[in-house]
Amino acid sequence: MPNLHYELLPEALILSKYVPGFEKYPYEDYLIELLNASEWAKEKFGDSFTHAESESRGECDAYADGYGLDFKLLISTSKCRSLRELSSKIEEQPDGMVTFSVPKSKDEELAKRVRADGTLDSTRVHVLLRFWSLEGLRSIPEYSENRKCINTDIKNALGVLETEKNIFIFFPYEFFYKEPIEEGAAIENIMKAVFADLKAAFEYRREKTDGLDTYFSFIYQDQLVICEPETDAFRQLDVVDVYKSQIYSELSRFTY
Repeated sequence: MPNLHYELLPEALILSKYVPGFEKYPYEDYLIELLNASEWAKEKFGDSFTHAESESRGECDAYADGYGLDFKLLISTSKCRSLRELSSKIEEQPDGMVTFSVPKSKDEELAKRVRADGTLDSTRVHVLLRFWSLEGLRSIPEYSENRKCINTDIKNALGVLETEKNIFIFFPYEFFYKEPIEEGAAIENIMKAVFADLKAAFEYRREKTDGLDTYFSFIYQDQLVICEPETDAFRQLDVVDVYKSQIYSELSRFTY
């Protein structure tokens, strides 16, 4: 089996208020479009998803024929903060040209915190969760001050898992192989690897929110793979071309 690789999606596809004209959580918008393009979702929910008119009373992010669904990014708070602090400012010129400002990492104070590889201290939440059993997740310890971001990141991850709504988790990484591999085998291998990292996390979610739905998704070869965690593995539900979302396509322009 060829080695599996993955990389974080560009900032434009993750961060809110990063791209002009896309003010709030753009991933919710393109995930709704991709769900509405999914044959599985059409059959499962019977109608298209639309944004809730208001979330002031704890409403879900979107509804389809009365079924509510919340969209959650599986990414650490520290990683999002690092992305935002190191990102360039994006501007679209009147002629349609996209320009990028000098990265914020050139700021003298911020530069002192940038590591040799050009990143800031942050965690990969799936790796963080990999080392916890269900029993361990029930009683997370406090880490020392120099590892403070771990405290925040693990607690925020548990907050996602404790959401008392049906949730659609998006893992904002794209998986790839550098050697040829059959698509079905590739996706199966990715699902096994990711589930191994998150098995205890899904057990924790079931314990905290019994009866609520949990869906999981990631990107492979420009396709959104939608799956559902079961007791010992993911069950694949559908695969949707990401460019069936107009919003995803537009945001993809804002990369460098």
